[in-house]
Amino acid sequence: MHVFRTPFIQRSGWRFALLGVLLCATVLGLGAQEPLRTGESEPTSGPAALDQRVSRFMLKWGVRDGSLAVVRDGKLVHTQHFSRRYRRAVSTGSAPLRFRIASLSKSITGAAILKLAQDGVFTLDTPVFDVLGELKPFLGDQRMADITIRHLLQHAAGWDSAISGDPVFPTHEDIREVGGSFPPTHEEVLAYWLSRPLDFQPGDRYAYSNFGYLLLARVVEAATGKPYGEWVREALLDPLGISQARIGSSVWQPQQHLDECLAPEAIYVDLDRPRTRLSIFSDGMQPVLTPYGSFSLSLFDGAGGWVFSGAELARFYASLAGDRDPMFSQESMTQLVARQAFDEGQPFWYGAGVNVLETPDGLLLGHAGRLPGTATWWVRFPDGTHVVALFSTTPAQQEVDRFSTELEEALLVGLSEVEAWPDQDGFRPGESAAAATADVAPLPADADGRRTVRPVGGAVPTLQGRH
Repeated sequence: MHVFRTPFIQRSGWRFALLGVLLCATVLGLGAQEPLRTGESEPTSGPAALDQRVSRFMLKWGVRDGSLAVVRDGKLVHTQHFSRRYRRAVSTGSAPLRFRIASLSKSITGAAILKLAQDGVFTLDTPVFDVLGELKPFLGDQRMADITIRHLLQHAAGWDSAISGDPVFPTHEDIREVGGSFPPTHEEVLAYWLSRPLDFQPGDRYAYSNFGYLLLARVVEAATGKPYGEWVREALLDPLGISQARIGSSVWQPQQHLDECLAPEAIYVDLDRPRTRLSIFSDGMQPVLTPYGSFSLSLFDGAGGWVFSGAELARFYASLAGDRDPMFSQESMTQLVARQAFDEGQPFWYGAGVNVLETPDGLLLGHAGRLPGTATWWVRFPDGTHVVALFSTTPAQQEVDRFSTELEEALLVGLSEVEAWPDQDGFRPGESAAAATADVAPLPADADGRRTVRPVGGAVPTLQGRH
């Protein structure tokens, strides 16, 4: 059996144990340590304290661009855009940068599935190949007939990338061995992967699976008769005034940074070695920078292909969690955080595109994402506070755990230092998302000539909404 030898299988499982430790550390006073000095003014009791923690993190790790959004009581109370540019000033114009959000895309796909189930198109316990009947001829394991939509949502369908690899990140050798095209199509990946045996009985256990969410995107298409991204925008995002989100492209396209109709997209940097890999869009030996062409973002659509601004992603999550213009009925909200039988008694589990942690104060929801050049983070605390953090740089592979730990530490400690949030709401109806956003400025120099990462502006973006 051929096992895909993916050179950078990017897993985005939520590390709840570490998060719990960090939360405890925050409560016990970790945030009270003496502030570091990086050329910025000293932290204040407001959001500037959080901004400075993020700035330090970016400076230490060489992160190029970042975006931060905080929601409290259903209101966007803070957003900030960060830039680390050395040679020239770069302005984002009147709108914030957009970022690949990697596996946070699974929350969007999960929401699409819950919406269709709520509308009676199918139930979460419907066998998935009753919906995708055209794929039945490709099934190579009779146990696949038992896979339900719920199994796919909760990573319990029988695929384990730790055993058999991840088909959304194939190498050139993988593609040649199975006779695929460059880049592989959804149809090719589905036909080949479904012909292989499962790694375990559906419903027996959890194993994070990008392929499962690739299948769920096809369920959306089969159920609606529309392309996955188009239907999601029309049914879920447009009603919330989210206009900038798209399925992204991993090929360098200058227009994606200059399109007048969309906010500019961040420039992605992967610091792992080697800095280049073979293009997945060519069967020749064409080297490309890893974030730009070594994988296909459109292939990854329902599992990790979306591009969002930080403020608009926060708008989506506020609705998903029912904190503003709830997306779902109470029954669907229950399904969002439901656990599988094998998770009974466990303090954390995977719901419908969200990770869930049971705390004494209530449920904590979250997700993390990573692709070459992309690191993303979302959490909703039991008190209804959401934090979205998007960054356009990833470290060397051996530094990933430390990078993730320090990112979570910066965010959680920074949050603990904020004593008061602005009395404002960036989700005001009747205004466009570009109406009140900050430009990105070049890095200022410290007194000793060093460059620092500086948050720019402080205006809160607004979103067109139908309230």
